[in-house]
Amino acid sequence: MALVDIVESVGRGRDYVAKKDLVKGQVMFTARPVAAALRFEHLRSHCSGCFCPVDIDTCEAAFICEDCGLWTLCDTCCGGQAVADRKPKEDTIGFEYLKLHLQSKECATIQKGDAQDTTTRIILQMMQTYRQEVASTAKDVNDLGAPTGVQGLATLEGHEETRDETAIVAYLGFVQDVFSVLVEEGRELSDYLSNEEVATAVHWLHVLQHNQHAITCDFTGEMVGCMISPEGSLFNHNCRPNTIWVTGAGGVIKFVAAENVKKGTAMCISYLHEHTPVAIRNQVLRNRYKFDCSCGRCNDSEEDKLLDILGKDDKDNLVEKNESATRVVVNNEILDLAEILDEWLNQRLAGSSAESTDGDGVTLETASEKIGELERAANREGLSTTHWSILRFHVAAGDLLLSLGNPSEAVQHFKTVIDNSPDIKPYHTKVN
Repeated sequence: MALVDIVESVGRGRDYVAKKDLVKGQVMFTARPVAAALRFEHLRSHCSGCFCPVDIDTCEAAFICEDCGLWTLCDTCCGGQAVADRKPKEDTIGFEYLKLHLQSKECATIQKGDAQDTTTRIILQMMQTYRQEVASTAKDVNDLGAPTGVQGLATLEGHEETRDETAIVAYLGFVQDVFSVLVEEGRELSDYLSNEEVATAVHWLHVLQHNQHAITCDFTGEMVGCMISPEGSLFNHNCRPNTIWVTGAGGVIKFVAAENVKKGTAMCISYLHEHTPVAIRNQVLRNRYKFDCSCGRCNDSEEDKLLDILGKDDKDNLVEKNESATRVVVNNEILDLAEILDEWLNQRLAGSSAESTDGDGVTLETASEKIGELERAANREGLSTTHWSILRFHVAAGDLLLSLGNPSEAVQHFKTVIDNSPDIKPYHTKVN
């Protein structure tokens, strides 16, 4: 039974609202994406079923598509080890994913070298699912009442009315290019795709601009792909979210309470990484998602103060072990460098740090030493430059160094955030 209701909210459209008091870490409902695609460079390093890392060199039972030589299934939950020839059995979720991979022509597109972006392959998968009229992707939520499956995509906003004529023509051209690659010599696009299907695919392209969810690697925090779930797209945004989504065995998406929540509370996710400063958040939300955020965090005039930027939010670890692979599914606290720096700074300012040589205060020398120590810790953990903890840390370190009168070092930390943040990078020139 679902733990949330759908209600109409003034100025917000539909909202998920808690039907009862929820406990932090409680799964509200689960679903499978209508379509999902790993980034091209991750096709052989991650499972296309459950998105977990796969070491091809040591994992002899993993399945690799013989046709494209890239698309991979893990040997644990997605059925790669099911039979002697390593192909998943017909009753496994891995077989379903393999069939979609082949029937959607995603495989053929990869072979032709025309699938460098995830959007191309997601559109192909969505069209195949549309033709099969798959009705539902939600699991155990019969009373949820949320839009689900391909039919659910039709209820999602594409905001076509906000596009100029040039963008509309470009979207149509993109869809035609995606499917033209699959048209055999001597045939026309209309032989493969009806006018109605073209219009539907163009609408999906608009929808994807506002409703995709990132697929994030459990171990490094790196975004390895994208997916679309009508159920998940119904969540509204808050810069201090009380809901997160995680992927589990078989590619199931779990929507989880990120904090204790009272009955009747609107459940929200964050459309952006939490390290993103308020000015950038407002710009991205306005340009990409077509609204101005009025959440408590954006209205908080104290947001730009040092300690708030450093990150005071509770980051308790929510960990679930996959029984067959014992891999971390949720890891909000692998190493929260910004929080460690925040705690150290508070101790210094309070004059209670056991490490302090002068009893209180923060000097440029002690701050630089602590920042260097945390950078070395990050290297030992193997955290990528796009990991949320690394990005939060660089914002915190830059702001601290700036407040201590060292702008030359501070700007290097801010530049790292600008160069590696998926939220800020598109606005690089504006930030500079």
